[in-house]
Amino acid sequence: MFKPTKKQAKLAIDYAKSYPDREVCGLFLKDKSFVEVENVFVSPVGKDLPVKLEDPTSGFAIPFAVYLQYGRDIACIMHSHPSSDHIGPSRADISAQKASGVPWMVVSGEDWFVFDEENCFSDLPFIPVV
Repeated sequence: MFKPTKKQAKLAIDYAKSYPDREVCGLFLKDKSFVEVENVFVSPVGKDLPVKLEDPTSGFAIPFAVYLQYGRDIACIMHSHPSSDHIGPSRADISAQKASGVPWMVVSGEDWFVFDEENCFSDLPFIPVV
């Protein structure tokens, strides 16, 4: 299970705080480095929307080329919940984490939460209910 060092957690928190109105994403690599990644999330097409809209405020997506570049070197996928009072993972986060096969970190404000299919680890004094 990925457990960030204080320095790694600070990198993720500072990155998320630099974009307070949008979800950001990044990768922690096995060599302990952190890679900021462009959020390329596109809102799904709804019945009232004729085209897809870029919307980094309500989700995140990492470009496929980034996965190809870092592949097996990825230790953890990080993203932020900038406007959420709930630090824990969303249902969509849980499903996508299972598909990714690596731990995920969610950052909100000064708090963070790391989870995978079997474990969770947080800097909070309690583990939020999903």
